Amino acid sequence: MEININVIVPIAVLALLLIIFLVRRNLKDEKEVEQHFIDEAEGVETEDTEFNNEIK
Repeated sequence: MEININVIVPIAVLALLLIIFLVRRNLKDEKEVEQHFIDEAEGVETEDTEFNNEIK
């Protein structure tokens, strides 16, 4: 059984490109999610403050 380099090399290159694409996309999405949670947390603090001011 011979190893067919003409098949193995393109599959390896495609797999490497897929991994690079997924890592870049993950980093981008991670930054967006972190910013979303930061914005959401800031919004919750202002709502709590307003609610506490109305009670007093």
